[in-house]
Amino acid sequence: MLIIAFVFLPAWRKRHDAGKGLYARSQDDNKLSVNYALKVMNCKVKWTDDHEDLVARYTYQGGHFNIRLEKDSPYVRLSYFYFFEAGSHDLELVRNVCNQCNLNTETCRIVYTLNNDSGMVDVHIVCSLMITDSTVTEVLERAMANTFKWQNVFVRRFNEMKSANDKVPNRDLEKAQATLERELFLLREQEMIHQEAGPDWHLGQGENAQLGRLLATTMGLKDIVPAHFALYADNSSTSIDDTDAILNFDITQPIIADGAFGRLSAMARLDYYDPRDPVKMRHLTLDFEQEGATTDTLYYRITLSLAPVSPANGVEVASRTSPKRQVSVLLGYDLTPKEERMTKFRYLWKEAMAKANGRGEQLNKEEQLLCDMQNPNMGWLALNGKALFDQKRYYEAISLLEALYAQFASIEEATERLGRDKCRELYFFLGVSYGAIGQYEKSIYYLQQADPFEIPLVTEAYVNSLVNQKDHRALATIDMLLRFLREISNNATDENDEEKTKTNLADDQLDHISNFLLRRKAYMLVAMQRYDEAERLLKQMLDNPQNSDFALKELAYIQKNKGK
Repeated sequence: MLIIAFVFLPAWRKRHDAGKGLYARSQDDNKLSVNYALKVMNCKVKWTDDHEDLVARYTYQGGHFNIRLEKDSPYVRLSYFYFFEAGSHDLELVRNVCNQCNLNTETCRIVYTLNNDSGMVDVHIVCSLMITDSTVTEVLERAMANTFKWQNVFVRRFNEMKSANDKVPNRDLEKAQATLERELFLLREQEMIHQEAGPDWHLGQGENAQLGRLLATTMGLKDIVPAHFALYADNSSTSIDDTDAILNFDITQPIIADGAFGRLSAMARLDYYDPRDPVKMRHLTLDFEQEGATTDTLYYRITLSLAPVSPANGVEVASRTSPKRQVSVLLGYDLTPKEERMTKFRYLWKEAMAKANGRGEQLNKEEQLLCDMQNPNMGWLALNGKALFDQKRYYEAISLLEALYAQFASIEEATERLGRDKCRELYFFLGVSYGAIGQYEKSIYYLQQADPFEIPLVTEAYVNSLVNQKDHRALATIDMLLRFLREISNNATDENDEEKTKTNLADDQLDHISNFLLRRKAYMLVAMQRYDEAERLLKQMLDNPQNSDFALKELAYIQKNKGK
């Protein structure tokens, strides 16, 4: 039997396979060959079924390998899983090293997978091999030796490139593209064009973004008299003393040149006089920083910090009339020419108008928004203003939404042409945008027109702006709303269910708004230094899980100030 097993059977199989082509090998043929080779290499193998495939797991020289035999395939797939892992922020580097290695490998390929649960990038080596009974041992040994070789090459190359790669901004283009796909309207949100008859300050290729407009919108500095402007970047400085030149300074210039980022960051200082106090010179610092890039847009942030006035006779330390001391805005610089963007928008407009004539049911949300406007300029302002608002680019959204607001001679005309809901949405967007950049007076102005006591979202935004502005109406407004909510809650009987339904508020919404108002009231009392009242209210809020963390922090703040 031993003679038959070791002499006659191999001889018979060799003769049997002599006229058999490579691609005629079956799954069973490959299994017999793999078993024979692994036995020669002293590897203990464990076979499992995976649907119609056969999978062998074994260890060779400390490495854990898999061999998969697919049904109706003559190939043997050798896999070496999870030999390396990296953080998701190094995804681009992993892809780079994989490509470099794969250009030089024989049969193996280095691939990666993303683990969404752990946020890691896992790297694997896979080989597709063609074997015969006479070559199987040699082929597998060579493939596994190459696997160990390319594992070492990959790890070494990754470590060599990591330090340099960490210094390169915006390197993960795949992640940026994934973000683009997730965001609603994001492709159009990159189209930051303005109407042709509009102001010439919007940020884009070939368009000037003036410093004066930035100061007026973000800091409320409209009538200042600039004295000196200095820009510091790349170990050098540039000075401007002419008033008009300072106000017309292009704010894209410090870090953008020729349609690309020219530097990572820059710093500027503006010295100016305020007509309300022309004796004392004020100092404003501007910090310019990159914030990433897409195919169509360069994003950057400008942070403006105003040095406070030193206390003196007639000057309060926390004067309410003084402009906001610090604000940060996210801006975008479009790389697409203005004419190309306008052409694309006009195409969208014509498509929406064509559907509106007889095919209104086919209109999507953005096309419906365009049809609500009476001309292309208004449609463009509404669509792109909302897109910028959704992307939280409030400074740029304001310019478009205010231009739309200015096209109406009166609120009555706006309501007649757009409808009450669309008008209220416009006022809400403007109010929230101004609140986000700290211009609370303007925020209150627009939110008052949005019927702040009818829609919970508008109510929260309105109360926030009142409190942040420390407006004298804030406490009275909050108390009035709390009384109204208590009446609804107390009257929630069967006969009053209809009355409760009219408010469009469910029980969880009532709780959410009530807790929000209590937190805002406590914050306002603390800001006004009415600590005793604030303490009583905060202690009552400790029993509510939604308010307990806030209450503890505010009580600690009160104790700290009382100690002083």
